[in-house]
Amino acid sequence: MHKNSNVAIDRVKKRGENKMKNIFKKAAVSVATLGLVVSAFGATNYVEAAGPTITGGSLSMTPSTVGVEAFSAVTLDGATKYSYSKINNFTVSDSTGSGLGWHVKVKADQFKLVGGTDIDSNKLPLHSLSLESLATVTAQDTESMDPAGNINKLSGFIDSSDGVEILSAPVDEGMGTYDVSFAEESLKLTLLPKHVKAGTYESTITVSITSGP
Repeated sequence: MHKNSNVAIDRVKKRGENKMKNIFKKAAVSVATLGLVVSAFGATNYVEAAGPTITGGSLSMTPSTVGVEAFSAVTLDGATKYSYSKINNFTVSDSTGSGLGWHVKVKADQFKLVGGTDIDSNKLPLHSLSLESLATVTAQDTESMDPAGNINKLSGFIDSSDGVEILSAPVDEGMGTYDVSFAEESLKLTLLPKHVKAGTYESTITVSITSGP
């Protein structure tokens, strides 16, 4: 009876040892499999893509020569009179990629009487021509361009020594293409009885664009 019990105990031990061996084998297989997975992830290669080379374009105004509508006719009656006009619409395009900003200036020569001698009495005084209202600036693509509202606008007398910088895009603003327009009768020419003579007056009005902050 005692011997049989020992035999039974030995069989149980052997079964337990065999079972543990099987467990270790399974664990070893699992570890080995995990090792293969880790090894596979470790072998992944990453390639760094080279970015594009970007070449800047130009700063331009279209049309290159901006016109002005004909001034309204005036009949003298002894009181101060006004003649009106407007600057024709134009487009500003900044594709330089520099972010330097830009400026649009309007300047008019002193008005003088056509056919008259070049004397002061045949000229209208400086500060006779004024831009009365601000330009309207609209981005052609509002989703991809800097906001048009960040472009500064000015009005004032354009028949002066310096003219008026009517538009100014600060540094890192105004990149893209913008349409510029003006209200009707936004240019006002003041005609004082003591200065104006009957006839036709003329002036050269220049609209120019330059780059810079």
